[in-house]
Amino acid sequence: MQRASAHGEPLFESLDRALVRPGGALRRIPLLPPRRNSVFQIKSIYLGVWAYTILVPRNYYSLKGTDRRASEALQKLLEDINKILQIYFKAKKKPYPFEGCFFDSSPIPKTSRGEEWYQVPATDSGWPEWWKGERNEKSLSDSDIDISRNALGELPSLSWPWPQQYRSKSAHRVKYSYYHYKEPGKGVVVYVLDSGVDPDTPDLEDANFQDWILGGLFPSEERTDINFSSDMLSPHGTAVAGKIAGERTGIAQKAEIMAASCADGHGQLQTSTVLDCFLKTYDHVRKHNSNKPCVINFSIYLPSQKARDALYIDIMNEFNKLKNVVFVQSAGNGRPPPVAIAASDPRLTRFIVAGAATQQDHNAFQFNNSFVNMVWGPGTSISAIAFPDPRIPEHLISNYMDYRLVVGTSYASPTRVDDAISKLKELSHVRIRKDRNGKPLDPKQVPVAWNGISDTSWPLEDRKAARENIPAKIRTELEVKT
Repeated sequence: MQRASAHGEPLFESLDRALVRPGGALRRIPLLPPRRNSVFQIKSIYLGVWAYTILVPRNYYSLKGTDRRASEALQKLLEDINKILQIYFKAKKKPYPFEGCFFDSSPIPKTSRGEEWYQVPATDSGWPEWWKGERNEKSLSDSDIDISRNALGELPSLSWPWPQQYRSKSAHRVKYSYYHYKEPGKGVVVYVLDSGVDPDTPDLEDANFQDWILGGLFPSEERTDINFSSDMLSPHGTAVAGKIAGERTGIAQKAEIMAASCADGHGQLQTSTVLDCFLKTYDHVRKHNSNKPCVINFSIYLPSQKARDALYIDIMNEFNKLKNVVFVQSAGNGRPPPVAIAASDPRLTRFIVAGAATQQDHNAFQFNNSFVNMVWGPGTSISAIAFPDPRIPEHLISNYMDYRLVVGTSYASPTRVDDAISKLKELSHVRIRKDRNGKPLDPKQVPVAWNGISDTSWPLEDRKAARENIPAKIRTELEVKT
């Protein structure tokens, strides 16, 4: 039930009692037992009560012998509850506190059967040599640049200053090297609003976790990824956290990570649990990190619904008022998620939407020219954390089984989280070649994030190896002062 913060908490405390206590005025509303665990105020210590949730049995009408279809029965129950509540508040001589009322039935978790549940692990010979090599960090003296040799997946593309087609032709020395600033992410707090994070995976063993946020009514556990994907080998929240702070898959290893689970302890991911996670994150930023730059990353898709979308947009406006916060939202692999839709609001200047680009820097998912701040990150053949198949004996598990290649905007959105928005947008356009009239030579090319490190900062032998395959004209066109 929708936002009613202006009415204050005492009103909702009395509503709790009317619904839960024996003899309460609203005991006739069917709630899941135990009743005390089926009422939930979604609230912020700074913003007040934002929404009110009650849990009702889905089979209520079928138990009463009706033969309506499920959707019709649920709609009738919603109407009945709404009428009962209106009568209750009228009798109390109180204004009806809710702007709207809707069902928030969570999607049934996807499951797989038998062998479909797992992936057949690849053999050592099936992986490129650089996957099996250890990430080798090299620090450049008299410079703020480090080099990661044998960097996984898309990472080298983030520091490649030329069109990607020339990197594929380069020597191994530069093709699989990632040039980045020292202590990436230091001083930044990144909130990962997702399915939770399992920090015990090898790639996150050295990550700096500041705290944990658990959304929803049913209790959950810290250090847990309640993965709502049908593929149990792909822990969504853990993989997203890995793209930020992972030893091999990440780009901001020195950032502090706040793991916020938007799914409750039953694995339910729905509007109420996400809203609760958002408000708890808002409170945590203001209470604990108001003096630090904070990035909030949200890579979950929820179906759009008018009343729910309005709630999200309201919360985005509250985040936008926090001057130390940048909100990063994945554009989605299907229809734009409700939160991304908020990015069309010109007032949300601290809101970034991340699309996914192909290896040719073309749009892969969700271009929307109404979004105020939209950039792309690599979105195909992304290296991400994986959980090894549990059927494999421990002594046969190889290091490469902790990683996999994935596709999607969820893994594109954390890219370059420590950049200011204006600089991020500026650098993302640098590698687009244009004609004399300023129009892109490749109309399909999109602005993909680049970390801004020119090859003039590379070791001389790397620079020579890279420029061997790049025409002088292109080098001149894209010469950048950083």
